Amino acid sequence: MPLQARQGKVNQWHFAHSSRGASKLTEKECDFSFWVSVLSMAKQIISKGGTLTVPSCTKYLGHDEIFITDEKEVQLPELEIEKGSFDAYYCFGKYSIGLNFTTPEKEYHATYVSNKGVGVLEISLSRALNAFFDKTRRSDFKNILKEIIFQDVDNKKWIYHPKIEYYINRYGERLQDKPPYDLDFVLGGMGHVRLGCYECVHCKLRWRGIQECPDCHNRNSQVVKCR
Repeated sequence: MPLQARQGKVNQWHFAHSSRGASKLTEKECDFSFWVSVLSMAKQIISKGGTLTVPSCTKYLGHDEIFITDEKEVQLPELEIEKGSFDAYYCFGKYSIGLNFTTPEKEYHATYVSNKGVGVLEISLSRALNAFFDKTRRSDFKNILKEIIFQDVDNKKWIYHPKIEYYINRYGERLQDKPPYDLDFVLGGMGHVRLGCYECVHCKLRWRGIQECPDCHNRNSQVVKCR
């Protein structure tokens, strides 16, 4: 008895079981059908475009967190659905963005990005389950799912961002996904050492860490505090 996403007479999306060939399914099978329907609805929603909040992208040079790009809002017109390995895709001209949705039943297995002009963004839809069964919710499920897709940030992560190439070419293997240790913990007992967000006037690098550029090691007048 497959669970289907349907649009009602007053433009309210809901889920319903198809009666054709109906049989009693296990709870696990019903859960799977729920996520298939959520994914289908998500593709319909994203296809219309909108204002998409994308997360920041950071890497590490040693213990310093390097800012590749900031959290921002991106205006997306209508997107192509199921293009190549992406659930949704849009081309800005020189650059493109490919979106992939994930659920408890659908993981995204990142592969090598051959086209360095394509940003790959993963969007988790996992919050949809609790939202759908929340009896206190005041909005219809379509609007809740739109919020998860377009406005939420914590459920998104960059698998690849075109700006990373500059940093890879400059720092090579020094550039890492994680720090070698937790600097906040190490400096916890050293009150005179404070972490902050800085920008080097000389090399334009932006980072979170101590007040010394992790690239050219400038400090003091050559380093300015940023947000």
